[in-house]
Amino acid sequence: MSLEIAYVEDTGAPEVDLDYLQETERRVGHEFDPEYVEFIRIQNGGVPIKKYFKAGKHKKAIDKFLCMVSDYETSEHGDADVGIVWSQYVDAIGEHLVPFASVVGGDFVCFDYEDRLDVPAVVFWNKRDSVPGRPELVPLASNFRKFLGTLSKL
Repeated sequence: MSLEIAYVEDTGAPEVDLDYLQETERRVGHEFDPEYVEFIRIQNGGVPIKKYFKAGKHKKAIDKFLCMVSDYETSEHGDADVGIVWSQYVDAIGEHLVPFASVVGGDFVCFDYEDRLDVPAVVFWNKRDSVPGRPELVPLASNFRKFLGTLSKL
C-alpha cells in the first residue's frame, strides 16, 4: 500500500521543513515512525478523501491530518501543527501519545509510544470520555501504514 493518499485540494500546509520535523520530534520526546515521516513529506497535513475508520463499534471520520509548520504563529495551518496540538493536550493524554489527525467531534488519532518506542501503535483518543491523565483509548492499528489501509470513503 502506498503512503500517498488523495486529499481535498488546497487543504494541506506547505512542504514540511525537515529541521522543524526533527525539532518537533525533540519537543514531543519521540522519533516519528519513518513511514509517517515519508507520508508527511509527501503531503503536509490536509483533509483526506478516504477519511472513515472504525473505532471499536463506531465509525469515525478524520477531520484533517495534522501538519508541521515552522511558522505556526503566523501560518493559517498553525493550529493544526503536530507539536502545538501535542503541547495543548500533553497534560491530559500523557507524554506517550502524540496526536497526528483530528477527528470530527474533537477527538484525535494518535501514535502510542507506551509499549513500542520504535514503531508506535495507532489509537483513537476519545476526548469526551477521558479524564486528565487517563485518556480513553481505542486501539486502531499496529502501525501507521496499517492504519492508512483501514481508511475508506464511507
